Amino acid sequence: MTGILEMFALVEMISGAGFLASWRNRMLAAKVNYFHPPHDKKSSLDKYIRSKAGRPFSRQDRLRVQFADGLVSLVRTIVQYEAFRQCIRGLALAHSPMRRALRMKGGKSR
Repeated sequence: MTGILEMFALVEMISGAGFLASWRNRMLAAKVNYFHPPHDKKSSLDKYIRSKAGRPFSRQDRLRVQFADGLVSLVRTIVQYEAFRQCIRGLALAHSPMRRALRMKGGKSR
């Protein structure tokens, strides 16, 4: 899908048509903002947390923020897998084989 959007971007640059650029940006925003509501309005919790988070000042701060963004992207990708959902369910159940296996590896109990 992204290849088609890139082709439209090239056509848009050649022809100068604004419609294709806005359509491409909407399509990319829909793909990137999968976890945001369609109207993309920030919640009051988002605004509060953003005000308390602060801004990066040094190069090291920017690298840490870049690392944090990469970690969030990785978590978003992992959460989409069905296997992740099954792992969480297995850990939530009191008598699941997964929890028993983790208990056995942690130490000799029961």
